[in-house]
Amino acid sequence: MKAERQVAIVTGGASGIGRAMKLGLLQGGIDVGAVGREAPWLDELKGAAAGKGAALQTIRADLSDPASFDAIVSIVLGASGRIDILVNNAGIDPR
Repeated sequence: MKAERQVAIVTGGASGIGRAMKLGLLQGGIDVGAVGREAPWLDELKGAAAGKGAALQTIRADLSDPASFDAIVSIVLGASGRIDILVNNAGIDPR
């Protein structure tokens, strides 16, 4: 029986450490919901993720808005039916 692929959500991942984590998870065969605020960075991430062996879903969201949390979970569950890993990498200034 073939095991289902794991699914991760990684916040703050269009650049830096989050980007590296997303690409590593994809390379390891884990599907990733990549959450970020900047559309151009998310678009660039799509190109970098091509051929990594797993599915990438980019989600543009502002995590300073609490309503975004439920929206992100709904988007990932709607596409994948599960969430196995959560990486809270986004740095948020609540001011």
